[in-house]
Amino acid sequence: GPAPATKKQVLVLIKRVYNWAIKRGIYHGQNPATGIKPPKVNNQVTECLTSDEIKRLMAVLDSWPNRLAALVVSFALFTGMRQDEVLSLEWKNVDLENKFVTLVDPKGTPVTLPIGGEAVKILSEALKHQPAESCPYVFPNNKGGRRVSFGKIWYRIKAKANLRKEFRFHDLRHTFASYLASSGEVDIYTLQKLLNHQDPKMTQRYAHLLDEALRRGANVADKVFGHS
Repeated sequence: GPAPATKKQVLVLIKRVYNWAIKRGIYHGQNPATGIKPPKVNNQVTECLTSDEIKRLMAVLDSWPNRLAALVVSFALFTGMRQDEVLSLEWKNVDLENKFVTLVDPKGTPVTLPIGGEAVKILSEALKHQPAESCPYVFPNNKGGRRVSFGKIWYRIKAKANLRKEFRFHDLRHTFASYLASSGEVDIYTLQKLLNHQDPKMTQRYAHLLDEALRRGANVADKVFGHS
């Protein structure tokens, strides 16, 4: 059946629809969803691709016929951006020369983030596959509009790459964060900024990987100064 997070979202939607209907005078009575307890959602659950899974995924993406769809996945993996952030990205918020993208949140302040060389290559390829010159979106649908869904395409790509069924598109973000944290080259503050986490607690789920990186660094002394 649906995941707990999906059930919770549906319940929230039902509550909002009834509250809207009550305010408009369309519905009279108590909101039937008010007394329903939402399911518990474990937001700490993260899936991360192994190195072999990454190789299989990249091989599939390199040969995927729908180039813009393949680039959506690649860009998410190389930037850690959320699916909605990738699909809604517009060219006016991309600075290829200086390697920056600006994320526009209707409810918050725009955030400008740096991107790496591979992400720049992905954007450069996306520019060549635009359905029309006037298309505002970086990864549009075949009509040049904003993609509103990516689930079916992601399912086919995931199956072709033989990834775990439970691996979600959002876990590309977790993969990005996990590999950066375990590299030993990124501190928790930098990781928080790159992931655009408003709450530092969201980044703490990767703290244990940072600890492992520090431990590897400490063990260097054993190799340098230790007795053979």
